[in-house]
Amino acid sequence: MQEVEHLLKEVSRQLKEFDAVHENKRVTERFNVFEALGVEADERKICRFLCKILEREFFLKLFVRKVLELDIPDYKLEQAEVYIEYYTQNGRKIDIVIRSKKLFIPIEVKIWAWDLNEQCKDYYEEAKKYDDDAKIFYLTPDGHAPSPESSYGVPAEDMKCISFKNDIYDWISYCIGQPEVIRNAPLREVLLQFAEAVKKFTEQQTKEEKLKMEIAKLIRESPENQRAAKSILSAIGTVLQTKLFETVEKMLEKEYKPENNDFYYKNQSKAVRGLFYHNCEHDNTKPGVFFDVEEWYGYTSAFIGYFTLHGRKWGDFEKGGMNGYCVNFKNVAHLCELCDEENMKKFAGNCAEKIKEYLENINSSQQNA
Repeated sequence: MQEVEHLLKEVSRQLKEFDAVHENKRVTERFNVFEALGVEADERKICRFLCKILEREFFLKLFVRKVLELDIPDYKLEQAEVYIEYYTQNGRKIDIVIRSKKLFIPIEVKIWAWDLNEQCKDYYEEAKKYDDDAKIFYLTPDGHAPSPESSYGVPAEDMKCISFKNDIYDWISYCIGQPEVIRNAPLREVLLQFAEAVKKFTEQQTKEEKLKMEIAKLIRESPENQRAAKSILSAIGTVLQTKLFETVEKMLEKEYKPENNDFYYKNQSKAVRGLFYHNCEHDNTKPGVFFDVEEWYGYTSAFIGYFTLHGRKWGDFEKGGMNGYCVNFKNVAHLCELCDEENMKKFAGNCAEKIKEYLENINSSQQNA
């Protein structure tokens, strides 16, 4: 136990130093509207801004030639439309699509989100239905490649990785120096602030990677530190599950009182952990709703379902995670996302709404009986 406490204290010290440096820089720098609105950390907001810029023909032509490095005739680009969250035929959403007759350019943007299985492959196949020469563009802060699970089946020559750090920053900087932008002072100021925000958040990621390396070095220093790290990792899933239950319970406490949670999730030794609700003044003979974390095809995910005296019936795994898919409590990347307070609140809020929906369904069916 002392090894775990020592490692936590040392990592905590490094994090405080990192936060202090970041805070000092933030205080001394000028106000930036993109940072104030959190645009640089929100894929949907940053895609929406890019789409609005690309709707202007001047910016679109420069983007296609300087960022995507495509040789496309002007007449095709003059007829092109720019879409945000373009729906594919199988229901998936491509972040940005530039499209005209026999032209289909899909751009997948990844800032903090993880890849999904066959995501790039699906987008590539969608593009090929409309454009024989289609490629897929993968935009990230540093220009890294998609995961093999996402890009499997996409020819290497048809996958192009682009970055905010170099490609987007250089394109915006070039646009700022053009006469069409210089003459438009409000537009120029917006682009200057966007370029500044891009530069800061890509530099921030580089610093965070350096911090990760320093923590990794600390863990490698001794077998004791490695055992301590393993103990922390094995415990974090349970810690976050309990925090999820506590957060959902608090969100619903004004409307619904769960059953005996001292037994169900506060007692770590119990096999069944979660929240159990009735909608009929705690009449145990009536159906209720349970919320727990269960195994599902290799996932350990939040599950919401109905139950009766005769046992559980059916339900759904909550797909209202940070990116619209199940949160896997066995996936380190997902756990890291949930460690963020805002992400935890968002996920817990989705779960609470689903529980209310289930309870309202029970109430409605009883009134109609």
